[in-house]
Amino acid sequence: MASKVRLTSTFTMVSRVLGGGQGLLDIVGHLLLKPNGQTSPSPLNHGLLFHQKFSKPIKPWLLEAGSAVGICSPALIFQVFIVIRLASSTMTVPRWLLADIEHTLTATGYKHVVKTNVPCHLWLRWTLTHPHIHSKTVLIRGLRLKDDVRFCFVTYHDNEQEEAGDTLIHTFTKEPWPHCETRYFYFHGTIGGQISPSTTAIFTLHRIAPPAPTLQEYHDSPLDSVYALSRDGQLAQSFTPQADYAVKKIAIPMQGTINVQPGIWHVQIRTNNVDEPSEDILWEDTIAVNDFPTPGYAWFEFPVTGVDAQIGVPLWYVGFRTDYLIWYDYPYQRGDDDDLYPRGEMVNRSSPFAAWVGQGEGHDLGFRIWGL
Repeated sequence: MASKVRLTSTFTMVSRVLGGGQGLLDIVGHLLLKPNGQTSPSPLNHGLLFHQKFSKPIKPWLLEAGSAVGICSPALIFQVFIVIRLASSTMTVPRWLLADIEHTLTATGYKHVVKTNVPCHLWLRWTLTHPHIHSKTVLIRGLRLKDDVRFCFVTYHDNEQEEAGDTLIHTFTKEPWPHCETRYFYFHGTIGGQISPSTTAIFTLHRIAPPAPTLQEYHDSPLDSVYALSRDGQLAQSFTPQADYAVKKIAIPMQGTINVQPGIWHVQIRTNNVDEPSEDILWEDTIAVNDFPTPGYAWFEFPVTGVDAQIGVPLWYVGFRTDYLIWYDYPYQRGDDDDLYPRGEMVNRSSPFAAWVGQGEGHDLGFRIWGL
């Protein structure tokens, strides 16, 4: 205990002479009594150091736990002080700062691009649960106060940046992200492989629903007749866009027969080839024949991707069956001039290898086309 008293007195003198204050004394006591959390001797060799209070470099003294002998020597007081100041500087942890962030809406989610002030490697931590915020009790000058807050993430996910190593730009592509879903997230990371205490604020982002497609071309009223299609036959209806848009959905009215048997109805969109469908299929989907009502008909909708309509360039809806039954009924328009679709026509053929034949005025298949 006598050694400890002499040590404290010595460091108090160093603190007063060099202006270190009580903070310096606390650091010294920590380093001497339990350096690095150990109770056994633990030398700290920091090499040469040039301090502004000295005119030449001084090699720091090797500080060991409980080394009372020699520390009281006036010749070593300044060296002890240098060791303490240097040891304190080596405790600096790497930090980074968020400089910019951009959120870009994609087809199925969001793309986040983050910029930082120094190269680092980031993770995006997100959750669907609103962060819990509660008071944290802290001790200030002997008083217990609940004046600090803690943010708690639960059921969270960590996603690493797409770039390798430490970078200034950090990319995170979050797909899929359902429409109308809100996520809460922040960023944390490392610098040179060392965990950094730096984090960002908590962000809240709600994925908005895309704009609804609008009805662009249609022929849907009245549909008062059906067409009896032969077993190998195909039907087609052209439509001419009045604007440029991406086709998003097509709807067709279908009616079954009384003795309907299992089969598949094919729905296609093709390009134009001199007033008839070409063999270039832009999009295709299918539906089970068993789903068609009888008597009467129902509209069946199909989402469409990969079809871009151009103003004034005709496209074709083509429909046919692949189970080779004898008859199949399909609603279509037969009416006066007021009921005609003005920018297309209906054609059919008896087999996939036969020539297309126009059905003449007043024969238009029912259809609806939506686009964006």
